Amino acid sequence: MDLPSWTLQEVSKAGSLNKLAKAIGLSRQTLMDWRDAKASFLTDKGANAIARYLGLNKPPEQIREMFGMPAHPYLSIGETTVDKGNDDSVAALQGRVAKLEEDNQLFREEIDDLRELIDTLANELHERIKSRKVKI
Repeated sequence: MDLPSWTLQEVSKAGSLNKLAKAIGLSRQTLMDWRDAKASFLTDKGANAIARYLGLNKPPEQIREMFGMPAHPYLSIGETTVDKGNDDSVAALQGRVAKLEEDNQLFREEIDDLRELIDTLANELHERIKSRKVKI
């Protein structure tokens, strides 16, 4: 099964994208990217989250194989560099990748929080308008 199909299936089981995001421990935006086939790779974090969610004790590589997804491109570049014996630049590159992924996750979580707030405010406004019997 491919990642978009799996995500759609799990969203329908969970009831909503937000509920699945909370259950799997990733941002709503990440799951939207998976669902909409916008993800061109699967990070270790994403693969590990899927493994935990499914109760599997498998490394990220095996989870990627399940969905036919490659690893993060920077990690692939790092593997090539390791073959050349340049461990320092690999570590630096992997450190930068980890920091960028962490920052990206924080931004996605903030976006999810803002979306939830917007939804809440829209619902409150709708209820107020409805209670006053005002037509839009």
